[in-house]
Parts: sequence; C-alpha cells; structure tokens
Amino acid sequence: MKRTILIAAAALLLCLQAAAQTDTLRISAAYTTPIIFSADLAYADLSNSSVVAAKIVEQNKNMLALKARTAFKEPTSVSALESNGVMHTWIVEYDPSPASLIIDTRAANAASKGGVSRTGHGDAPVLSDVI
Repeated sequence: MKRTILIAAAALLLCLQAAAQTDTLRISAAYTTPIIFSADLAYADLSNSSVVAAKIVEQNKNMLALKARTAFKEPTSVSALESNGVMHTWIVEYDPSPASLIIDTRAANAASKGGVSRTGHGDAPVLSDVI
C-alpha cells in the first residue's frame, strides 16, 4: 500500500513539474526572445522591470521582445493581453543559453479556440465575452 502511494505521489510530482515547465520562459541577457501573438497586443506587464526588459515591437505590434537586463536568480513573470481578449502569463527564469529563442503562441491559440489562461490554452471565456 505504501509503495502504491509513493508511486502515485512521484507520478503526480512529475506531472506538476512538466505542467510548470510549459508556463516558464527562459531568457538571457545575451539574446532577445520574441513572443509572437495572433493579435496585436493591448497591454504587457513585467512583475520586475529591474531584471527584465520588454517592449512591444513597433513594426509588428503582435510581437513582444524580452531580454534579461542582467542575470537574476529569483523567477519573475510577464503578462500580455491581446486585443482580441486573450491573456497570457508566464513565469520567467534566467538561462544564459536558452534552448528556444522564439515563442509562437499562434498555434496554441488556434488549437484552443481562444480563452483566458496562463498559456492561451483552455476553455475559459474570452475577456470581451465577460465584460
């Protein structure tokens, strides 16, 4: 019985860790990470602008460029609201050499049919439907 409970707890922890990783962006001070959205951005917010710089790309308003100002140890977050009402929020961690430099949310939005959630996935109502 104890063995079954331990195996179930370990499996649950592995699932939680995998889910957390999908909501985590890894950024560097050496590289800019663009995030591409399906609609123009209406709003972007950083929880700690002293360690992360972000700006909506002037030539393409559906892109948010992120870069670490310096190496940082504590995770922070970034949120972005698309003009179509879809909200995205990620945990941001420092990685001197991130595996992926381009984040494209358009495929996730098409698959989920919109919604308000941490990654654009889910069946939550679109913000404009609630207001």
